[in-house]
Amino acid sequence: MWNWRSCPIVASCSSELERLVNDMDSIRLQHGVDRLSCLLSADGKYRVDLLRKKIDQCFTANVHHFQISWCKLIPIKITTFIWRAVMGKIPSAVALSYRGVTLDTCNCSSCIGGIEYVNHILVECPYAKSVTKSILNWCGIDQIDFHNVEEITCFAANWGRCPKKRERLTAICYGMLWSIWRARNDRIFQAKFITPNGVVDNIKALVYFWVKCRGECGFCNWEEWLSCPFSS
Repeated sequence: MWNWRSCPIVASCSSELERLVNDMDSIRLQHGVDRLSCLLSADGKYRVDLLRKKIDQCFTANVHHFQISWCKLIPIKITTFIWRAVMGKIPSAVALSYRGVTLDTCNCSSCIGGIEYVNHILVECPYAKSVTKSILNWCGIDQIDFHNVEEITCFAANWGRCPKKRERLTAICYGMLWSIWRARNDRIFQAKFITPNGVVDNIKALVYFWVKCRGECGFCNWEEWLSCPFSS
């Protein structure tokens, strides 16, 4: 006997009861061991990428797609940070104020004159522009006036014709954005100011470590890397 919370015979519940009875009548129990099967794959095994494609197919009309490269050279923590930065979800002063956090000021801790939102910290601030200019010059790339994080990720994802060099440039750009963010946190929380040139040196060392430890064997030495990151 079912313990109904309300009488299913009333008009408002009768249609739902009918659907429930029909669904139960369609159930056929079979002998054997129960198993789960994913209808998205041919072999019945669940895969995240197939679910992601299915979701994209359902929302292609109104969803804005941005390019994030999930490559093995870049630690997952850094890629996740870039993904959140593109969506404006990292804890900038403006984002924190929207969440109800009381701050002394929302001005940028570097240039003071700008409001500290995500794209200002990582791209538009003169401090970030100086770092970006030096990194592009080191990579032998003509100067580009980026306006937001998404423009940088899209540029790296579509740059050049060599997949190996494109992957390395992606690692450099992601390392650059991460290092600019770290420098901002050092200024605020540790009262430690790192010059743009110091951040550039940190980027070169950080990405060299990624490529050497997480990438291909026979990678170039430190001197060659400092000369040109695409020399090997």
